[in-house]
Amino acid sequence: MQKENENKKKRAVIYLWVAGGRETDTFNSLAAQEHFCRRYAEANGYDVVKVINETGGGQRTLERSGIMQLLNYCAHVENGIRAVIVAGFDRLTRNHTDYKWVQVLLKQCGVEIDVATAVESSTPTDRFVERIKTLLDDYAAENCPSCNGAQDYSPQDDL
Repeated sequence: MQKENENKKKRAVIYLWVAGGRETDTFNSLAAQEHFCRRYAEANGYDVVKVINETGGGQRTLERSGIMQLLNYCAHVENGIRAVIVAGFDRLTRNHTDYKWVQVLLKQCGVEIDVATAVESSTPTDRFVERIKTLLDDYAAENCPSCNGAQDYSPQDDL
């Protein structure tokens, strides 16, 4: 019976990314991300069949080798992937436009992006706040290349 339930689990890939610097020893470390993603996968009935780790952040999202590996793996129908699990939206990309491209490419393969640490955005206010955070991350990435997203950006960085 348990084997039958395991066969019905949706297959998923966990994607982990750290840009470097302070992220390697914080909540965003690869180990912490994997912990959150695996807990999420177990709680939501996913069978994790692959984990893709990536470090470094000099390239744009679609130029990173880990993203390309992820997209290629999900594109192969025989792999049967139904979800990509990331610890947070910013662990896939810090640029809203790139995030949407990755989302569209995965959706064409029948794959959804699941965010392990996301709070359910059930109200218009929740969705609005998430969009504002994404825009702030985009702004920080364009105006403070050494920042790790909006959380590290200060307008004084421009002075």
